[in-house]
Amino acid sequence: MEASKDDRFVVSAVNRDLLKKGLIGLLAFLILVGLFSFIVKPKYFFKYNGETIVLCEGRIGWLDGHPVAGFNPLPLTAEDAKEIAGQKFATIEEAKEALLAFAEANIKKRRAEVRVLEQKLVSQYRALLDEYLIAKEMGSKSVDKEIKALESWLDAFGQPEKEVEQKEHKSEKKEEKE
Repeated sequence: MEASKDDRFVVSAVNRDLLKKGLIGLLAFLILVGLFSFIVKPKYFFKYNGETIVLCEGRIGWLDGHPVAGFNPLPLTAEDAKEIAGQKFATIEEAKEALLAFAEANIKKRRAEVRVLEQKLVSQYRALLDEYLIAKEMGSKSVDKEIKALESWLDAFGQPEKEVEQKEHKSEKKEEKE
């Protein structure tokens, strides 16, 4: 678009009416976006940052989301984060309750996985304890610490699974009462 030139004044080839309408439209759009951002209630969601999960607050979501003050990033694997990241919550309390339920479910799952591995170690640790006890009887004085550690480990994990589950159930009931 060329501007035509007259000796008296320069005339622009841009349609000023169209320019005014465009500016008015842009201004109206910005006003609507501003109103929308104030009218919409903030939502809370968890965002995964590679190694940690953070509680964020935002009205539009990831676009304007920022970490909630006072909520520390929590370490979490990418696989576990998939389950909770991105879910939206109306309040911080709702988000914390969801994270607590998620954590408790994962604790039970991981405990079961670890218990299987521990049960495989019980016979090995019992044999090792017997050897330490023999060494102590023969006069070794440097094995007391190991004996104590093995005895406490076997006391905690060396029982059959049903006894361990009963102990956990009793301790959970005790925690609930407190």
